[in-house]
Amino acid sequence: MVKESQPIPAGMATVKNLYGFIKDAPENGTVTTDFGKLHTISDYLLKKMSERNDVTLTVNFEYQNAKYELTFPAGTDYTPVLADEDTMYGYFGVAAKLGLTVAAK
Repeated sequence: MVKESQPIPAGMATVKNLYGFIKDAPENGTVTTDFGKLHTISDYLLKKMSERNDVTLTVNFEYQNAKYELTFPAGTDYTPVLADEDTMYGYFGVAAKLGLTVAAK
């Protein structure tokens, strides 16, 4: 019998899953995930990515009905996004701040 329930937003579930994938990745590993139409990333997740700087992360996403891919290579310096006041970024914005490239798929 369920006494209480609370919906979990898809974005929150996606972030928790990705954090787990990054945290549990093998040393110098690679993680690839599909965020679908969720096309923003938070400082929280970027900080977790910086803590596993040996992991390469590739995020696939859809924006304005087009598919894209953004790769955060191992060794990425996350300081530009973690040291500013912004807390959420679109993938194109975070790529520009970190010197990365969003590729069309």
